[in-house]
Amino acid sequence: MKLECLRAIEENVHVYASGGELFARVPLKESLTEDTNAGRLILTGVRKVLLALQSNTSDKVYEAVIVREDNFNYDGRGREFIYLCLSSQCVQELKLKEGALIDVEIQFQMDRLFFCRMHYAVDLLTNEGTVFPDVPKINPLRNEKHTLKVR
Repeated sequence: MKLECLRAIEENVHVYASGGELFARVPLKESLTEDTNAGRLILTGVRKVLLALQSNTSDKVYEAVIVREDNFNYDGRGREFIYLCLSSQCVQELKLKEGALIDVEIQFQMDRLFFCRMHYAVDLLTNEGTVFPDVPKINPLRNEKHTLKVR
């Protein structure tokens, strides 16, 4: 996947990288929407990615954060792209400059806290039947009365 290095995000607002960091615009192969399982997962449960150069012979992997409302006061997740913030260490070691196009492998990292909250909510349930009903007991098809007659 090719990503483009940027000094600033200039969309609806202007967000500038600081402290030796750069932004990276990552094009997506599929649209990022809540309507798809992958889109919903990325929009709700991913805050960071791991990236490595595709031509990299070393095992060096860098972590980058997704530009979001809570960390940059701008949501950098569009339908066809995602903005990442590359750390100054990543920029220095890979010798990245503004406007550079680099081939990388990206792995989205699930936010563990998201799943911990969901499990905690289930653990607090006093009546598990609300979430995990006893299906044989409440089979709606057996309780229905059919009045249709075939002649």
